[in-house]
Amino acid sequence: LGRSGATLDLYNLQVVGGATGIWTNGGASTLTVNASTITESGMAGIWTNGGASTLTDVVVQDIVGVPGISETRGGWGVVLKDGLIALDKVHIKDVQQGGLVLNNTAGEVNDLRVENVSTNADGELGRGIHAWNSYDPDIGLTMTNIEVENVHDVGILARNTHPLAMTNISVI
Repeated sequence: LGRSGATLDLYNLQVVGGATGIWTNGGASTLTVNASTITESGMAGIWTNGGASTLTDVVVQDIVGVPGISETRGGWGVVLKDGLIALDKVHIKDVQQGGLVLNNTAGEVNDLRVENVSTNADGELGRGIHAWNSYDPDIGLTMTNIEVENVHDVGILARNTHPLAMTNISVI
């Protein structure tokens, strides 16, 4: 699924396969995903570029990567870029490179579990959560009740994310 400048409200959805399970692009895009499962996508489970993203009771798992000419690419769990976010009860598991990637975002992440994040084909990355840059410094990023387990590189990497508040965090 992907559409520029749209409002997508997705409920009780099961997405299996495809290059990217759910993809939105454009500053006017608004994505709401509720009570849904995304599995076996190649490039990413969910990828947004701009706009607002709300994920509630969502599972993203078994994101397998896309075979390339010389290596497998992708395998990202959830990538949210350039907008406001609200995540609640999200479970990301068995992905490559990054479980939850937040680039230039602001908002809240509650009750998140990320597990089993492996490297890319070059043996790089394998991060549980990677957050960098702030979309709105007046809002910042708040993360509460976060569990990260069995990642290759870094459990949580936060860079230039102001203000950042983290409560009840577990990295194993």
